[in-house]
Amino acid sequence: MRHFRLSLTLITLLALMPRVILIFTRGSFWFDEVFTLELAKLPFGEMFQMASQDTNPPLWTMLMWPWVHLFPHTEWIVRIPAVILGTATVPLAGLLGKRVASERVGLISATITALSPTLIYFSTEARMYALFVFLSVLAAYLIQKRAYAFVALLLLATHTYGLLPVIGFYVRGLIELPKTMHKKWHLTHAGLVAAWGAWIAWSYLPKLSDLFSNSWFMRVAPPVGWPLTPLFETVTLRGTVPSWIFFCASALALGVIVFGLIKIIREKNTRLFGALLPLFLGIAVAGFFGPARLKYFLFILPLAALIIAEALARMPKKIGAACGALIGMIVITSTIFFIRDFRFSWDRAGAFAKQDKNAIILIPWTVNSLPFAHYYGADSAERIKIIPQPGTEKTDMQALLAYNWKWEMKPEYISQKLGELAPPRGRLLIVQSDPYVYSVREWLIANGWMYQETKTFDIMESVKIEVWNR
Repeated sequence: MRHFRLSLTLITLLALMPRVILIFTRGSFWFDEVFTLELAKLPFGEMFQMASQDTNPPLWTMLMWPWVHLFPHTEWIVRIPAVILGTATVPLAGLLGKRVASERVGLISATITALSPTLIYFSTEARMYALFVFLSVLAAYLIQKRAYAFVALLLLATHTYGLLPVIGFYVRGLIELPKTMHKKWHLTHAGLVAAWGAWIAWSYLPKLSDLFSNSWFMRVAPPVGWPLTPLFETVTLRGTVPSWIFFCASALALGVIVFGLIKIIREKNTRLFGALLPLFLGIAVAGFFGPARLKYFLFILPLAALIIAEALARMPKKIGAACGALIGMIVITSTIFFIRDFRFSWDRAGAFAKQDKNAIILIPWTVNSLPFAHYYGADSAERIKIIPQPGTEKTDMQALLAYNWKWEMKPEYISQKLGELAPPRGRLLIVQSDPYVYSVREWLIANGWMYQETKTFDIMESVKIEVWNR
């Protein structure tokens, strides 16, 4: 027991290192982080009212509210709560592994969770994802404790997809708990689902038609391997290593997971199988509904680490050691390259645009106006022209909340707005990021504008400014 605690403490300290390094190196805020920061700056009542209309419940913004009001708004300070929660998930993963399997499985699972590049990434983002994962693992650990219902409620108040692990916990409870407790278990989860459903009705019903007709939420193209992506991206993050290494690593991770699942089923290990129910449910929902975004299914990753740990512990000693060493090398390599290369560059883009005092700045995608303006500052803000989302002429926080999930901007709409916003002559800076807005370049060429250059500000080319003259 003492050996387990000491090892888990060392693994947790190991987990802290890459997370601390990344908050100092990952660069500027991106849209969602600035969005959270700007909401948290508001008076509490106004913040709650606006945050409750977001695509996710407001708990994270509520937790960030005192932090933002007490401390400076520098990137690394605003990201500290996420780092704390991401690091705290590691010992929880170890304790969960110990409870449903063994101390060895718990330590291996904690190590993979500690070094997973995907979990490190979301542990350093000033959004709700670190809290989402933390509460998912904590609820799984507390499944038979009185505190479970409260933690599950917090989970549902953190992320829309928090319902998926809660449904998995519900089925797990029916398997593990004595029948005398089933009635209370039913009532507890009926109350939890009712609370979640009330928020969905309030937040989503007014925008359902837009959500299914023209939102990015439903139209994101799935990556190769979806919906199994959360399983193999536990150990390697797409884009951090060459493609052939990524696919080999993915195949190895999936092979180890399949081996672990076969062992669990053959041995009728209902305790471990029950703990993995949120994973099975998450993959099913990812495959049949989506959206194809890894961050919505992050609760799967610690469970994938748990299966890998169980598989490695069940393999013959030499094979398990070889597979474990190979997976460890993959995880560490992916993490090192990710930390070395990853940047957001809104601060540099804002500084560049501010120096070009004679240019008009055009932002064709409304959501990009928030991080750009955050780093550009208030000086000469009249130079910034923004194409608003269809359905509104506004680009304030309320409009962003109401329209930020809309995907479609038809070429004729872009042409109309460019005709209204572009100056008759001079110098034009086009701010482009994710998603890159097409049809802008075609309109500029057709109307006599001359392309000069594209400025990028880091090797990831996460933010671009195209320079045009007429």
